[in-house]
Order: sequence, then C-alpha cells, then structure tokens
Amino acid sequence: MDDLASIHINKTSAQNFIDTLKQVLPDQIKFTYEVSDESCIFLDLVIYKHKTKHGKYKLATNLFQKKVNKYLFIPPFSNHAPHIHEGWITGYIKRLRRNCTRKIDFLLHKHTFFLRLVVRGYDKEFLIPIFQKRYNKREIMNEMDKRQDNTNQDKPITPEMIFKLPTCQRTCLLKNTLKKCLRYTKNIKNVRNKSQILGKSKKTPIMCFKGGINLGKRLVKAARPSTIQKCCT
Repeated sequence: MDDLASIHINKTSAQNFIDTLKQVLPDQIKFTYEVSDESCIFLDLVIYKHKTKHGKYKLATNLFQKKVNKYLFIPPFSNHAPHIHEGWITGYIKRLRRNCTRKIDFLLHKHTFFLRLVVRGYDKEFLIPIFQKRYNKREIMNEMDKRQDNTNQDKPITPEMIFKLPTCQRTCLLKNTLKKCLRYTKNIKNVRNKSQILGKSKKTPIMCFKGGINLGKRLVKAARPSTIQKCCT
C-alpha cells in the first residue's frame, strides 16, 4: 500500500485512526500523514469539500499536477501514426474531464493542455478538431463502466491448465502424445475441483512452447543475481 486517503467526521476520529496505524503496523514501516479540514492530495487528484448552491458540502475532485512536472508529452515528429497521436490526446482530455468535478476546472486544464501541446510542436489545425469535441463526464464514466463489464465477462470463471514445454524437436514430436495422455476422461468427474485441472473446455490442456535461445542471448549473457549483488556491494 503506497497511498491512502481516509475521510473522518472530525479531527479526533482522524487522530485515533493514525494512532491505531502506529500501533498495528510494524516498526519497519514508516508513514507520513497530513490532516486537513478542506482538502487532501491522493495520487493525481485533489479531493476537497465543495459548497453547493444549496449551502451543503459534498466531496469533489480536481486534477493534481506536481510543480516539477515538465510536461514532456510525445512530440508530433515521433514515429507514430496520426491516429495514435489523436488517440492519446483524446484519452488525456477524457482523463481531465473525469478528474474534474467542476466544468470550469476542466476547461482551464484543457486550455492549458492545448498550449503545452503547441509548445511541444503540434499544429493547431491538428489539435483544434480534437479539442472541439464534446466531452461529457457522464458519458465518459458510462463508457468506462461498459469497458470494465466487458473485461470481467471475458475472464474465464476457472483458470485453464497450461503446460509450458521447452522448444526442441523431441518435445514437438511428443506434443500430441502428451495431449492424449492428459485428455479429459470420465474418471475425472469424481475429482473435486475438476474444472481447475483442465479448465472449462474439458478437452485437453493448453500446450505452449518456451522461446528458444537466439543469437542475441548467446552473445550477451545476463549477469547472475549473485554477480550483481557482488558488484553492488
């Protein structure tokens, strides 16, 4: 765990939480903390209390950027196709919209991003159509949810059994024999967690081969961990 943000009712509750962490965590783990009544920085976000027009407070977010950031974006003369540049710039603008609760903050960051790209050498005629697109936060969040749902659906419920074989002539000849020996049989029905043995297919396990030793690996041998440790010490 690298970063943590927690929300408490009052400062007393926050201090109790910090004292508990000090008691529970080992002495080898050190951590710093900051308690604020207004806002906190978490990764690339500024989480703050925003006062609504009804006089109530709610949590809001804004983009956080370090002062030492040099904004060395991919230059336009890099060896990338035009649609690659358009894709990452569009994705960056969507990230700005996703991280900014208030639209005015998003517009400010987007305008600054445009100027930084111009400084990096991008043509304004290329950038203007991208920046003039409609970036609706709700649509962007829904798009992310759909992508996440599709990713979860594609994942198998149980893992497939994979056999990684060395690349050699003998292994290639034995591949079909190995598949035949490891195929699904009626006896496997009595085995608990049988789906984790051969996966959902229940036919034969997946066979794959390790990459062979090429000329580069023969000429340049990687140093052993022990050798690296001796050099470091």
